[in-house]
Amino acid sequence: MPTRREFLKWTAASGAGLAVGGLSTGYPQTARAARTRSAAGRLTPYLDPMPILAENAIDATAGTTVHLSANVITRQVHSQLPATTLFGYEGGPNDGTSYLGPVVLAQSGTPVTAHYTNQLAPSDYVKVFTNNGSSYAQFNPFTPPEARILTHLHGGLLTGDSDGNPYASPDAFASGQTQTATYPNAGVNADGSPYVHPASLLWCHDHLLGDTRMNVVAGLAGAYLLRDRFDTGSNTLLPGPIGMYELPLVVQDRQFNVDGSLLYPVAPPELNGPWIGEYFGDVMLVNGKIWPTLQVEPAVYRFRVLNGCNARILSLRIVRANDRAVPTYIIGAEGGLLPAGSPVATHRLVMAPAERFDVICDFRGRRSDALHQEHQAAEAGLHAGTGIGERHADHRETDGLRWRADDRPTGRVVAVPAGDERGDRPDQPGTAAPQRRDGHRAGNHPERDRRRDDELGAEPQRKPLRRPR
Repeated sequence: MPTRREFLKWTAASGAGLAVGGLSTGYPQTARAARTRSAAGRLTPYLDPMPILAENAIDATAGTTVHLSANVITRQVHSQLPATTLFGYEGGPNDGTSYLGPVVLAQSGTPVTAHYTNQLAPSDYVKVFTNNGSSYAQFNPFTPPEARILTHLHGGLLTGDSDGNPYASPDAFASGQTQTATYPNAGVNADGSPYVHPASLLWCHDHLLGDTRMNVVAGLAGAYLLRDRFDTGSNTLLPGPIGMYELPLVVQDRQFNVDGSLLYPVAPPELNGPWIGEYFGDVMLVNGKIWPTLQVEPAVYRFRVLNGCNARILSLRIVRANDRAVPTYIIGAEGGLLPAGSPVATHRLVMAPAERFDVICDFRGRRSDALHQEHQAAEAGLHAGTGIGERHADHRETDGLRWRADDRPTGRVVAVPAGDERGDRPDQPGTAAPQRRDGHRAGNHPERDRRRDDELGAEPQRKPLRRPR
């Protein structure tokens, strides 16, 4: 059993305690990472455009059968790095968009059948994990270790045999085999009445026993966007269409070697290595790109945000160069849209791994303005990590995404809450209830809270904007 002194000595030498900062200059800087092979310190932020995941969407809203395969893929995660070898789900119309899998668009109450074919060779994990696959092999349930798949729809109401449940499918799916899952997108309540699954962002990821963390960090993940009769994707009361003003944002942290390969550190045998307790990256990726940029119009956007990190709790906000927050309103989460009249004005999203938020951001009046999606260390007590890449709470961490507002007008008319138009922060971020037309705080009078969702919980200000001709 190692002593505390031995443990601290090992974590310091191996690069634990990565702290990333530099908001004042706009450039993330790595700290205490010199002893790792990480390429983070060599990368220039904000060189690459953010991939638009909806450009690789599969429309299954009519109940289409979806065919996806798990393959070895190569993707360039930063223009200053060579291509990275990863795992990925493929089968969409534009698979090169990102290492993340296609966005599956489904409809509440309409079943979808998904086929996931394992096109990985048994030893392909060695191609991805440059520690000779030792982390992958340590707890792999097969002898010899194999790259198998068992896909799970996170947030779905499913039977065990369609849920990527290792108890229901203990052998998972070996090379050449196909997993078939039925997603009813509905269910039955305890009283026998039908359960209508609300529109929300779900996501698919691998669930292999002993190697969930490894297959996910290798790239086996993708978004599953559920629509319903209100949130149709074309309802003018919500920003859209998808791919333009409704954008999924998958935020992840990773480490990479200077040759572009994935860096997954290992612990010494006396610490139960090569296993590490938690994996933390020293670069942030949004939709599969390191520190990307996104050009936004002076319009209202809807972002479907997913924390796709293995262990990191995110603390995200969108800020201007003067550190003032962009008006942001939470309108939904994993359970779908919040009740009419009850969005939450916030300047920060604190998100645990796999957590999702549905937010509205108002970029009107931000013309030619540079904005940043900033990630800060989570509040003390929210996180207790023991693995490589542990951050220090006294350092500001890396930005994830730079936004730039341009001058192009748009044509969607939507309502946003009054007040907070100058980017002022709410007095109580994450908890403040917006003011309603009747002068009461939302939630105090539920019988009066059943208002139209275009109010977004407050007096709407309609600012018609025209599309370019």
